[in-house]
Amino acid sequence: MNAILLLSLVLLFSQAAPVGALLEGSLVKLGTREPVRGRILLTKTDGSLNDSRTAVADDNGKFVIGNILPGNYRLFADGENYVRAEYGSAIALASGQEMRNVVVTMTPTGVIVGRVLNRSGDPLTNIYVRALKPAYRQGERSFTSVGQAQTNDLGEFRLYGLRPGLYFVSVAPYDPPRIEGQTYIVPTPPCLDCRGEGQAEMSLVRLLATGDFIDPRAVEGAVSLPVYFPGTTDPATARPIVLEAGTMFNAGDFIAVATRGVAVRGRIINYLNGQMLAGASIQVDTRPRASGSVSLRSVRLDPNNPGAFEIAGLVPGSYILTSRLGDDLAATTALEVRDRDIENLDIVLRPLIKVTGRLAGGNVAGLTQTRILLQPQLGGIMTPQSAVVQLDGTFTISSVVAGDYRIAMAGAPKSWYMKTARLGTTDVLDRVVRLEGEPKSHLEVLISGNGATLDVIVRDDQQRPVPQAMVILAAAKSLALTATTDPSGRAHMEGIVPGAYKVFAPGNREGEGIWQDPDVLGLYENRGLEIRFTEGGNQNVELTVISE
Repeated sequence: MNAILLLSLVLLFSQAAPVGALLEGSLVKLGTREPVRGRILLTKTDGSLNDSRTAVADDNGKFVIGNILPGNYRLFADGENYVRAEYGSAIALASGQEMRNVVVTMTPTGVIVGRVLNRSGDPLTNIYVRALKPAYRQGERSFTSVGQAQTNDLGEFRLYGLRPGLYFVSVAPYDPPRIEGQTYIVPTPPCLDCRGEGQAEMSLVRLLATGDFIDPRAVEGAVSLPVYFPGTTDPATARPIVLEAGTMFNAGDFIAVATRGVAVRGRIINYLNGQMLAGASIQVDTRPRASGSVSLRSVRLDPNNPGAFEIAGLVPGSYILTSRLGDDLAATTALEVRDRDIENLDIVLRPLIKVTGRLAGGNVAGLTQTRILLQPQLGGIMTPQSAVVQLDGTFTISSVVAGDYRIAMAGAPKSWYMKTARLGTTDVLDRVVRLEGEPKSHLEVLISGNGATLDVIVRDDQQRPVPQAMVILAAAKSLALTATTDPSGRAHMEGIVPGAYKVFAPGNREGEGIWQDPDVLGLYENRGLEIRFTEGGNQNVELTVISE
């Protein structure tokens, strides 16, 4: 009897306890069968670390993970000088299952090298060099630093561990000390992703009294200019580097540039009477902003002359001045700085503007999540102003600063698009509209829920479907839409405005923002497939992923 009971208990527990699964595979270098040594992480698809497992791929690239609890998992791999990789799809493991021959493809990282020299050809030591990724806001390019290095005693730099893709490169020498009023300012060393560098401030009177060293460049008013590949000091004319997997790109020599800092002096005045306004704030921002350069400069307001301001130490380039007084008056001013001081600049503060309008076309009552936006064309620190469409189709956009704008729509169902937009009798669809005061007419926006659709399948050169591939739809060297393929290599787009386009699937997986750059689009667009859409039409195309 006891033996029977014991046997029953054994059978019961053996049936209840799951048998661990086995996962076996290898890491191989992209485009080859070459094994890669690395580290393996197996985690649950729900994002928790419960039941996570780790392993090491040996010199033959082989790894084995045993005794895995049943469930759905994601598999990640890391290797020295390789991009972190993930196995293409989720792994479902049943009790006692043995899954073998799992292959994870590892992509080698790339390197960018070069030198930094002065005008005499001598190497510069300890100069910061940055690898930059572009970011886009309202179609205007700015930069974010994703890696940095310092030059050695030969002026050489090496940016390594970079995943394949598009990069910009900048050289940012330390700014020399400068003098503002009675203050001696010494910039601190640059840091990764700093938005403007730090600084130490000292009394100029005390330094002169004690005989401490004052850098002659501060007296001269010298400033250092960031230099971008391929040797330009203007970030707007910087060009991207296409870095392929496992390659080294020689960016050549960068020649450091120093120049005299430019001062801007002017007044903040009232639009009504031209009188100077006390108490207004003012800020200066580079356009486009570039991480690693001084993007924000302090503004000195003259306490003895309310409304007067001075901005010192600017380098040649494009800037945006933003000034506000309370919640009622504001202004933005574009400023081009060359090699001479700018005097008597007037910033005229005007009342904030209110724009009213109406949405028409279809059942607008069902579009209560839709917003109409005014996108400022100056960019910089300005943000779009928007308003939610009401049940009757009306909207009111408040607190708009006088300036140039484009009309945009957000939050509408994917099949909808803007068909026309008129301000009074003026067509403002896909055009810049200037707002200098409150419009006398309403903004009338006609929308359609009958946008065209596109279905794409992306294959590689061996006709295999490519999952997670980015598909780009472009019109007249401007980004229209993007999509990412599913595990079967398919992607779907909708709400396409009728017209002519090019569609392509680039080999790299850059973020969507980079494709707003006409220069980047130009690298690929001529290899795209021409396609035309009619209202409500559908196109089905097959693309071959563009190899780097």
